[in-house]
Amino acid sequence: MKLRAAWIALAVLAAWLLSPALYPVHVEGFSASIVSLGIHLSEGTLADFFPSQPINTEYFGLTKLGAVLGVAGLVKLGLSGEAAMRLLTLLGLILLAGGSARLIRQWTGAPWLLICAVLLLIPGIAESSFFFADNMLGAGLLVAGLAIFAARQGVATALATGLLTGLAITVRTDLVLVTPAILLIAWQRQPLPRAAAATAIAAIASLTTLWLAFALVGASPLDAIRTGARAVTLWERPGDLWRQSLAMLLFLGPPALLLCLLGIRPALAGGRHRAALLLGMPLLMNLALAGRIWEVRQLLPLTPFLASVCVLGAMQLLSEWRSGRRFMPGAVSALIAAVLIAPPAIVYVSDGPRAMIGRIAAIPLWQQWQAGVRGNFALIDRVIASAPPGATFAVVTDYWNEDRYLHLRLLEHGYRAVPQSPECDAIGQTMAKGDRTILQISPHQTFLANAGTLYPARLTQLASPCLHGLQPVLIASSDRVRRLANGIDPVAAWHPDDPELTATVLSPALLDRLGRDHRLESANDPPGKFRTLDAARDATRAQTRFGTRQAGRR
Repeated sequence: MKLRAAWIALAVLAAWLLSPALYPVHVEGFSASIVSLGIHLSEGTLADFFPSQPINTEYFGLTKLGAVLGVAGLVKLGLSGEAAMRLLTLLGLILLAGGSARLIRQWTGAPWLLICAVLLLIPGIAESSFFFADNMLGAGLLVAGLAIFAARQGVATALATGLLTGLAITVRTDLVLVTPAILLIAWQRQPLPRAAAATAIAAIASLTTLWLAFALVGASPLDAIRTGARAVTLWERPGDLWRQSLAMLLFLGPPALLLCLLGIRPALAGGRHRAALLLGMPLLMNLALAGRIWEVRQLLPLTPFLASVCVLGAMQLLSEWRSGRRFMPGAVSALIAAVLIAPPAIVYVSDGPRAMIGRIAAIPLWQQWQAGVRGNFALIDRVIASAPPGATFAVVTDYWNEDRYLHLRLLEHGYRAVPQSPECDAIGQTMAKGDRTILQISPHQTFLANAGTLYPARLTQLASPCLHGLQPVLIASSDRVRRLANGIDPVAAWHPDDPELTATVLSPALLDRLGRDHRLESANDPPGKFRTLDAARDATRAQTRFGTRQAGRR
């Protein structure tokens, strides 16, 4: 009876903590890019995704190819792009949670109730399903493959593991860092030669799956590696160990982090194989990506390893409680309960409002954040609907997020790329539907570290000739529009993740202020490698033939 009541209580808590997962939203321009590329791929128009900055097509299309293929396949079946992404996110969550639970059970022997409770206790799992991202799908496929392999290392299971692992890597190329777990899992049950043989079968199946998936779009995994390396070079983004540490803390949350620390000793005492799996895999990934783990969602593939250590910590507390040493278990339980039910505090905006304290009461914050993102899309829809028939309607997007949001919504409203004047090729894209034509102007130079310093020149040298004779509308952050309208200089760098967007008519005076605003914001930025528009255009040119092979197949 007590066990049934505990399951009911856990189910109620899970329903509340997972409720925002029913209404995921786009977290930034990259998720919108995946959906847009899926739609383009389904129509054979990849070259129309971002013709003025082709590296976007290559980077998001190749390094996240599995997600793009998934969206394209579902769109061909009749789903909308958003519905396809929602289904893939839900599938990833189910595979990740189910596969992790099965692995934890095998590695720790813990009861199912405790396993489910610990998985629910880790905020990074649930909260990463509140928005669209390829990370959830990739991690889910990988963990499901590991769970199959952990159950039995036969030829069939090795092939299944290789298939799922290969698909996972097509979704996220960095998931290759977790594949050594396959050998460690096999080595737990059999001698090294047999473990290596089973791993080899899985590896061959994985590589075959990987190459076949890329062959579908006339590319190879080497293209993805080359494009990813090129993007990292252009970003010039320095390593940030503090942000990586914060990502780990936000992923685990204080309660699970405490259990994880308590579980390290039992993990080490469980033998070298288990210690290598549970502690070695998180250590390997964090060292390999030292300073490069910027977002909480990047840690999803470590779920079964970190959660297992947490479970071992919880089992240690339960053992002490049953043996009569109840002070530590009681104190830890009280602390965890207090942290969960307290009012929200220490809230970090990282792919949404993540509360260090008060996670239960913070769910409305997530719901408000999601509503804000939906409001941004509603604004873009209103702008699209305002396009007059029989004339060209120009829309200037201030930052990359709103630019990709606009492109996605144009596609989902039925707009498609059409020929345009040569003056607009370097900065704009013309989309049409029936007698309505929308010219999308993208002043922000993506992937370049000094994008802000290039913005004013892109406006004056590229956007102004393209906009000649037109009365454009600007979509930008509410803060940006307020400053432009009032002629106020920026007192601090604009935050590109501002959830509130505003649309306003972009008069010549406002256009001048927009360039000046960016010039002032970027005055103290590093100069970057590419200081001229020609150098920037050359840096972001196509690196592969991906995308161009799809051109014209409508």
